[in-house]
Amino acid sequence: MRKKYNCEVCGKGNLIIRTRIKNRDSEHFGKSVCTVCAAKNRQHNQSTFHTHHPFNKETSLSDFFQKHIQIIKDNHLYCTECSRKLQGDISEIAHIVKKSTNPEVATNDLNVVYLCGKFSENQCHARFDQNFEMRNSMLNTIKMVLEKYPQFRSEIQNVTNEVLNYDEIGNV
Repeated sequence: MRKKYNCEVCGKGNLIIRTRIKNRDSEHFGKSVCTVCAAKNRQHNQSTFHTHHPFNKETSLSDFFQKHIQIIKDNHLYCTECSRKLQGDISEIAHIVKKSTNPEVATNDLNVVYLCGKFSENQCHARFDQNFEMRNSMLNTIKMVLEKYPQFRSEIQNVTNEVLNYDEIGNV
């Protein structure tokens, strides 16, 4: 018989706990939880993301990623920042302007830089997504970003802090 525990979020007791919160953005990350609390703290998967965001209908996000994965593989590309060889994985495709806050440019080919992802110890994509200070300190990448950004800036509708940051450092 399995040992029973209390849920570390809601406190329900005498439960068979089978999961931990895997969403790193959750305040309950790593805690052992009941199925109800696990569902409440679950990260939204890509299919849920598609149903709530009005991306360019001509190019779905999955087609967009497949296209860029193929570009990485066909051209044997390297990370823009650290020059490590890329594997051709979705984690190596970084959006310059976040697709969640600016869906109007989510499938714009200029809104992309190729950075090493989950297969690299450098984790340049994760560093790029961390914060403005980290992003701005990535000299090779920010140089490329500042070349590409003005070419699609006019398509951006939602002016976020990220957009203002690029406008400021690029004097757009």
